[in-house]
Amino acid sequence: MALAVAFVTGSDQGLGFGLVKQFVAHLNSYSQLVMAAVRNPTHPFAQDLSQLTTAESNSIIVVEHGASIEQSVFDAVNKVTNRSIEHIDYVVANADITKRRYGCYDYQGKVVHYTGDVWAQYFIVPTWELRSRYQDEVYLVGCSYYPSSETYKPSSNANRKAEAEAGRKTLRRGADYVTSPSSPINSLATQLTSLQAIILPHLHYPAINTMAPTIRVIGSLNVDMVSVTPRFPEPGETITSSSYFISAGGKGANQAVACGRLSRPQSGTAPTSPVTVEMVGAVGGRDGHFDALLKPTLEQSGVGTARVRIVPDAYTGVAVIVVDSSAGGENRILFSPGANYQGMQETADVVGMGLAAPVPDVIVMQGEIPTDTTVAILRELAAWKAKNRAAGVRGIEAGPDVMLNPAPAPPGGLPADVYAAVDHLIMNETEAELMTPPPELLLQTVPEAQGQTGHEAVARYFHRLGVTYVLITLGSKGVWYSATDAGSSGPADGVHRFTNQNPAAPVSRVLDTTAAGDTFVGGYAVEVARWRERRRKDGLAGRDVTTEEKADRYQRVMDAAMGLAARAAARCVERQGAMDSIPWEDEI
Repeated sequence: MALAVAFVTGSDQGLGFGLVKQFVAHLNSYSQLVMAAVRNPTHPFAQDLSQLTTAESNSIIVVEHGASIEQSVFDAVNKVTNRSIEHIDYVVANADITKRRYGCYDYQGKVVHYTGDVWAQYFIVPTWELRSRYQDEVYLVGCSYYPSSETYKPSSNANRKAEAEAGRKTLRRGADYVTSPSSPINSLATQLTSLQAIILPHLHYPAINTMAPTIRVIGSLNVDMVSVTPRFPEPGETITSSSYFISAGGKGANQAVACGRLSRPQSGTAPTSPVTVEMVGAVGGRDGHFDALLKPTLEQSGVGTARVRIVPDAYTGVAVIVVDSSAGGENRILFSPGANYQGMQETADVVGMGLAAPVPDVIVMQGEIPTDTTVAILRELAAWKAKNRAAGVRGIEAGPDVMLNPAPAPPGGLPADVYAAVDHLIMNETEAELMTPPPELLLQTVPEAQGQTGHEAVARYFHRLGVTYVLITLGSKGVWYSATDAGSSGPADGVHRFTNQNPAAPVSRVLDTTAAGDTFVGGYAVEVARWRERRRKDGLAGRDVTTEEKADRYQRVMDAAMGLAARAAARCVERQGAMDSIPWEDEI
């Protein structure tokens, strides 16, 4: 597979070109990188590529400058689709752009990591078709020694030459900047030795085929230390466990593995997967748990790990789990978050990782990362969806289906405005109680819930805030759901709002319930992603669900999704362990 980096500059004299020349000077330390210099938009790019080896480790770096550089770099890369490119990075080096747009006047160099529609917003080029084909990233590199934009004269040759030197100095001094704690790029590449290395950590991203559904899980990665006992010890009591084992876990990782396994037959029985799943989270660099346990388990389950960050000075999260074998596998969990908190604080780059292009079909979130980060990501998603709909974008093209499983539920719940981003809210009964305000406050938001109790009142409250699907899992009693248009809170009438309680799937013997909830969420997410895939194939991606279609989407599709999720959860509780107990598609 080839990997492409488009290094876009403004001219053959300015800051961007200075960066490029310094970059090229360091390429000899990267023997696997192949340089293809494109001097103008009409360059026979495909002929250059014909000289390249087809080794899977090779990368293609496109250095483009001159007229129409933004368009021509896309044209150039677009010509190599037959080279099986699986990832493209765009590095934009242009002083004029950075001064005009971002006011970067320092001499230290500036590196900003952009995703989503930022590229299309600032460059008038037809980028979306190309970006939808690959998992790309956009970086903007710029620097100027000018004190203000008023003194900048683009036509001055003296300024151009000075900027070229500034570009070289930017690159030479950039290593100190980008590895500082305040750097926006720091967490993406903690072992930087020079500025050009900002692109290298991303060259192993897996391919994403947008014709297949995609799921991105943002959440925790833990190591589970599990003791199985005949009963829970009393305070001050020491008892001997009947067994002990260590396994990969974390609600985020569990749900990602559930998405991966429940979307394909057991490993080795199918050459390709119909669903792409990727994990976004953080692990510690002070232990070897990621390389030795988490990464192999995730990847063997079909989950991409390129967006998992390694935090050098942190430990991987740990969950100590005690399972009572005499009480139907009930468990008690003590959670130490470690890197899940240290590496997932609310920063621009963490939020950017969650929202990075290409936009997935489904985003799944839980409660084991900082609440502030969850809130920030949801607010970004809400704003983005609102912007799209205001621009006339409809249906699944307006944004991903966002699933929130608030486990553990944050004290006091979440701010009301974040639910504008949440399409699917999945809670157990305890979490539903914690996430819902007291009755008197609930009625201030939803007066029509007067006289309603339990699940009905909860559903009406969250529907009014913008949630379309409210699911309350009931353990052995199954799951209750309510589905209606976001913002509506009317009664269940089988026309505008649908409710139902689906039974739990039969279980032969309950051994361990640790990952049952995560397995349910994963199975449900897979079915939602597949529904979106069907909308695309039917040519309905840009259209909202019609009134006539609601009985199908709000009832039949929901029942089918929860049926798969319930069967998967049933198989899960029949086995011991967390992640290890999650079944494959052909096991349910």
